[in-house]
Amino acid sequence: KGTPVVVSTQMLDSMIFAPTPTRAEASDVANAIYDGADALMLSAETASGSYPLEAVDTMEDIIKAVEQSDEYKRRMDSDMMRSPPNEGYALVTAARQIARDTSASAIVCFSSYGRIPRQVARERTTQPVLTLSEDVKTARMLNLVWGVYPVHVPGLSYERFSFDEVLDKAKEVALSEGLAKKKDMVVVLASKPGEGEVAGANIMQIVQA
Repeated sequence: KGTPVVVSTQMLDSMIFAPTPTRAEASDVANAIYDGADALMLSAETASGSYPLEAVDTMEDIIKAVEQSDEYKRRMDSDMMRSPPNEGYALVTAARQIARDTSASAIVCFSSYGRIPRQVARERTTQPVLTLSEDVKTARMLNLVWGVYPVHVPGLSYERFSFDEVLDKAKEVALSEGLAKKKDMVVVLASKPGEGEVAGANIMQIVQA
């Protein structure tokens, strides 16, 4: 379903009192990433520990090392080879492959409730997932989802804008947020509401920023 998973509590517990983690702790952090966690959370290490900055830097270093490894890419690609759980994922899985084949700079989603960007994040794309939402609560929640860059756009809806205007907004925000450069390819995913429409993403378009 693309449900975000946050792993927390005592991940680098020894760093409350020491500037470096134990080997077991570093291994636990790495395994959480290999298992597909969306976010990792520090608690006492930064809230009351003696080495809060070192704890954050250590966590970041482990995450980057794992996500750049061949083993991580192999595991993610292996997971993606499974059939989509339902028809609503069809365009999402296609968008991942098209973004790769066209060397797109970003995948842009429009979402009021966060379903589409959560589904895209499940695919572990190599492109950032820029998400525009009219709902500020949705935008805030999506900060916890892997690879998603949420932007709150008040009043963004099909009732007020045509789809072409929505596409223009996608290009504008992708450029302003620095996730794409002029003339870069961008894959846009959206959901057209209406009776008989497939739930989730049912519109995809490739545009130049």
